[in-house]
Amino acid sequence: MFYTNTQTATELHKNPVSKKLTREQVREEFDRKGLSVSEWATAHDLPVRTVYAVLAGHNKGCRGAAHRAAVLLGLKDGIIVDAKSHDEQEIEVQNDQRRTGIH
Repeated sequence: MFYTNTQTATELHKNPVSKKLTREQVREEFDRKGLSVSEWATAHDLPVRTVYAVLAGHNKGCRGAAHRAAVLLGLKDGIIVDAKSHDEQEIEVQNDQRRTGIH
């Protein structure tokens, strides 16, 4: 099962896809649910072309939006990290190191 627009990244961490799906299975899910790839991509704030490329196998979903799409579609196991909060955490670590003198 791939993730719908009602499921958040937080829920993804709590309830990861237990079984990877094939591209064909994902397309069947779209048909079964009456969703277009474009609607799904828009609902997940993903570039439509990226989602089509991942579904077609032209993009392996290694990083960025393609990784996020592949994980949310259930095509691969993975964790979605909010890049902004990751950068903020890195800055916080650097600030802590400066304060304590550890580099």
